[in-house]
Amino acid sequence: MNKIFLLIMCIYCFSCTETTKKAVPNSANLNKITWEQYKEWCGGQNIISDKNFEKLMGKTVTWKGTIYSVAVDANVEELRQFSPKVIRVKMKDSGSLMADVSLRVIKDQAAIVNTLKKGDYILFRGTIKYLGGMEDHILEVSQLKKTKEPKAKKKK
Repeated sequence: MNKIFLLIMCIYCFSCTETTKKAVPNSANLNKITWEQYKEWCGGQNIISDKNFEKLMGKTVTWKGTIYSVAVDANVEELRQFSPKVIRVKMKDSGSLMADVSLRVIKDQAAIVNTLKKGDYILFRGTIKYLGGMEDHILEVSQLKKTKEPKAKKKK
């Protein structure tokens, strides 16, 4: 088991060899942050992601992704305003082996959470709360729905 974990960690670390120092531009519309922008500014490859995250924490975003897993999380179960289930989401073009974002979903959306499963494509609206590192980025989600994955455009 330890060898598998070590192998995964090595792949993760060495797959992120290109580092950047990309700051959040002053001209950026922080009310419409895309996943691609967030990943560029706060991804593990950016050596100033902590500084960038200070500008983005608390912002509300609307993103889409594919469910990697849905499971009860004891840490969230104790937070009464949230569903005890956490949705882990793999985002488009993430390059990650695992999920990129964990969603803590408010209890009003619990009925929807119970219908979701791995592989479902979802649209969610939430507030950026915690910067990921070795773990997922965490959002507190107020709106969530299953949707259709966009079809890939055919190359001419």
